[in-house]
Formats: sequence, C-alpha cells, structure tokens
Amino acid sequence: ATDYDEEEDDRVKVRLDAR
Repeated sequence: ATDYDEEEDDRVKVRLDAR
C-alpha cells in the first residue's frame, strides 16, 4: 500500500475486494 501502515494496508485491500 502507499501512504498507509501495514495494518491499514490489509483494510485497504479488503475495501478494494468488497468493491
């Protein structure tokens, strides 16, 4: 991820998946 912490990265990926 970019500009995001490792923990945030997981949430971001999940959000993209839900999309």
